[in-house]
Amino acid sequence: MRVLILSCAVLATSMVALPNAAAAYGGSPFATCKWHVVTSPNPLPDQNYLGAVSATSSTNAWAFGNATGSVTSTLVENWNGSAWAISPTVNPSGLFDSFNGGVTISGRDVWAVGTTYDSSTGLFQTLAQH
Repeated sequence: MRVLILSCAVLATSMVALPNAAAAYGGSPFATCKWHVVTSPNPLPDQNYLGAVSATSSTNAWAFGNATGSVTSTLVENWNGSAWAISPTVNPSGLFDSFNGGVTISGRDVWAVGTTYDSSTGLFQTLAQH
């Protein structure tokens, strides 16, 4: 079972964005932070990978990655403050599509970026979804 560690990510993000808040915590976003292990859903029983996270609050975080079985598909999960849920994405190639980053602008305004395989050229191409 895969687990995801999140609790301090939002605090660390706010410390970078708000340096005065960092000073209140002795300059370190982790000075008073406690980490927790939280399970996340796995769309495939084999390999599921989340490699990036972006959050606007403790109740709105998005994680980006891929799930691999017979093909590799994009994977995005949303944290609502108490649990992770898989968010639907588009897989243009149907063979290899993967996210390796993303950003949350606000609420459900989320961008994900990664790679897709173009079977007509045999090349990997940039993949961006909003």
